[in-house]
Amino acid sequence: MRANPGKGNEKGRVERAIRDIRAFIETRDFTDFKDLNAKTDRWRKERNERVHRATRKTPASALSEEPLLPLPAIPYKPYRIIQATIGKTAFAGFDTNRYSVPVDYANTTATILAYADYLEIVIGQRKVAHHVRSLGRHQKIENPIHREKLLERTPHGKYERIYHLMKRMGEETDHFLTMGESEGEDPLRVAYGLFRLLRASSKEMLLSAVREANALRIYKLRYVESLLRPKGSKETAVYPQNTSLLDISYEKRELTDYDGLV
Repeated sequence: MRANPGKGNEKGRVERAIRDIRAFIETRDFTDFKDLNAKTDRWRKERNERVHRATRKTPASALSEEPLLPLPAIPYKPYRIIQATIGKTAFAGFDTNRYSVPVDYANTTATILAYADYLEIVIGQRKVAHHVRSLGRHQKIENPIHREKLLERTPHGKYERIYHLMKRMGEETDHFLTMGESEGEDPLRVAYGLFRLLRASSKEMLLSAVREANALRIYKLRYVESLLRPKGSKETAVYPQNTSLLDISYEKRELTDYDGLV
């Protein structure tokens, strides 16, 4: 609802709706959001069936007479758009926190799409990073796979750097590696195994598997591998973006056609 320009007499109609909603919320108790939504739905239906004193109609019947356009079929994505500069260490800053991107995108500009619980970092038309949004301050959120090319360029101490990257990835991996080492596991080998799993799985999937292992107190790499690579599973076939390429046909030729090239 809104008042039309120059129609001060309509202002009350706008404010009255806000007053009624506030009175509804302030005069009732709610156990949780589900209870709030249920009671709000009942209250809304009651109000929509009440005859309005000015129009002599119920809002429900008046709504059917409104020439409203349908909502677009494209789903709405509730995010904020923030322009960011990626520094030489390949991190983008948002709300005092730093989020990693692949090292190839250092010293560039990016667009951050900030959703309620996660972030997407886009350069041009390409999404280059996805992170769970941190509600802390001055945190460094890093995906170790973003450092893969940097590790290949500087192979000296590669496994030690992977170990430190995996420990910093989250409390889950830090605990998993520490407890595994206390039980005699090789921390460098385990960290590298987790890093390899990260290549084929998302960061959230890997952390979820590690959390389950921690909950069961199973600090073995093979257990995490069994969760992400079940026995007997097959790799998913890879298809081109343009599926019409799969329909390309060619004329069969005999081997004798190539004799003149020898």
